[in-house]
Amino acid sequence: MSVESKMKSVADTFQGEGVSYYFGDWARTNIALDSNILPAIVYVMPASGEIDLSAGNVRDKENALIAFLDKTTFDFEATENNVIVESLKALAMRFFIACNNSRLFEPIGGKLPYRVVYDMLDVNVTGIKFEVPIKEVTGKCIKGL
Repeated sequence: MSVESKMKSVADTFQGEGVSYYFGDWARTNIALDSNILPAIVYVMPASGEIDLSAGNVRDKENALIAFLDKTTFDFEATENNVIVESLKALAMRFFIACNNSRLFEPIGGKLPYRVVYDMLDVNVTGIKFEVPIKEVTGKCIKGL
């Protein structure tokens, strides 16, 4: 399994709450959010990472950009937007805890800086995005490559 497929498996546990998952670049995300269910967890294609070749395993560490997005109106008031952002912060916290509980990745913790997203895409969404290093706990066996 790739890092992305492992992230998707964790995100899929939130489908019962009406949260969708999308993986792609920002341009395709912009189009996909027109028809995807919101709120959404978006895993933006990582721009960089590193491969760890040690202890007989190949483990991938991606410098991930993960966004939590939901609908907003075109001309929103700051207080309305803040309510959405706060709910997405709560979703992000639960998602990162679910990632840790999955034991698929090294623990995500410490200070996690975020940026608020709005007026970034054509679709009317708001939310938050995190740049987080995501490293597999178990990779692929070197002999199997």
